[in-house]
Amino acid sequence: MLTSLNRLWCAGCALGICAQLLFLKCQPFALLEPGGTVVHLLAYASLALMLWIAFDGRQPVLAVGGAMLLAAIEAPAAPDFLADAAAAIATGAALLWFGEKKPCAESSPRSREGT
Repeated sequence: MLTSLNRLWCAGCALGICAQLLFLKCQPFALLEPGGTVVHLLAYASLALMLWIAFDGRQPVLAVGGAMLLAAIEAPAAPDFLADAAAAIATGAALLWFGEKKPCAESSPRSREGT
């Protein structure tokens, strides 16, 4: 379970990644491989993950869509955008697939006790 402080920290990290990409015009992991596709994958997978945590997993489309929107604004070339979007979508899909499964009200033991 995430506390609001953890979610706020991740929102701040996501804003930091956005600021670095937009205003400083550099990738967060540029020391690894300047200008490479791996850098794009890491940056946008990290951004999607931070947004996912900030939204507490309740807005998956907004988390992945936000990362993809930044990719569309920031990416100078189509291959870069495709790498960025693929990283955001793959991160969102992995989080949906492997994320915490919360029982719905109809299948919980409490709802069956009342009947």
